[in-house]
Amino acid sequence: MENTNESFQKVLKKAQALGYAEPINPKLDLNGFDAFAKVRILSALSFNNKISKHKCIMEGIENINLKDIKIANQLNLRIKLLGISEMINNKLFETVHPCLVNKNSYIGNVNGVMNAVIMEGKPIGQSVMQGEGAGPGPTSSSLLSDLLSILRGNIKRPFGISSINRKKNN
Repeated sequence: MENTNESFQKVLKKAQALGYAEPINPKLDLNGFDAFAKVRILSALSFNNKISKHKCIMEGIENINLKDIKIANQLNLRIKLLGISEMINNKLFETVHPCLVNKNSYIGNVNGVMNAVIMEGKPIGQSVMQGEGAGPGPTSSSLLSDLLSILRGNIKRPFGISSINRKKNN
């Protein structure tokens, strides 16, 4: 929407045609649920927890309109759907919602079908992983790679350790 100045519906139709959003029912792509499912998996891996069942703040992008993008642009900001997972006082907090981010920040320049994961911890600081996160090619490649690894016996415990040894989060 920011690049083309087109309405949400018009941009969504293009995304569906390109395979970046589900063609029949893109609801999970738009309401934040797909991003939230990924956050839960990454949280479990990052914090050595079982996948959380807690309720959380979850809001998608379906209510973003061109006016919102133009106002953000005037403030040198962009609207990005962020999934955030953090441990505070030994409690897990997971959220997915549209956020205003600075256009000059790293996350402010992750565009198109690219996804980024920014991890922060002690003593390493910040680490970034980025790659394509939508479309038939990246999705097929990831799925096939995972299936072949499982079939070859390379992945006996996808979460690194057995579920018995994983912690339940608070």
